Amino acid sequence: MKAIKLLFIAPLGILGACTPAAASGSIVVSAPAYVPPAPGLAYVGPGVEVVADWDAPVFFADNFFWYWDGGMWFRSAALGGERIRVREVPVAVARLHNPGAYAHFRGEAHAIRPVPVGRVQGPRMAARRR
Repeated sequence: MKAIKLLFIAPLGILGACTPAAASGSIVVSAPAYVPPAPGLAYVGPGVEVVADWDAPVFFADNFFWYWDGGMWFRSAALGGERIRVREVPVAVARLHNPGAYAHFRGEAHAIRPVPVGRVQGPRMAARRR
């Protein structure tokens, strides 16, 4: 009798051991998202541009964004990114008279472009070289 029970119970145990393991993974779902337009940069002098129509004076020179806030300068690698207080700014930025006046600056603006390695020039400088 015990041998007959083993004939029926043993296959059930083997089938239980052969069941597939639980699957895991991830599903990627893409959905449309609103991306606000990037602010433009406006030429204000050789080697320096200002973020057009921004609430505070933010300049772009030497591949960094330079913030003027309460008489102090801050630097950031990205617009709206983490700011680091600095004591020295690029010469082109230091030559600006009254940097606070550039808040909400409206000028000939163009879209932010990938920053080339090396010297950054405004559209007027490029036109002079042609």
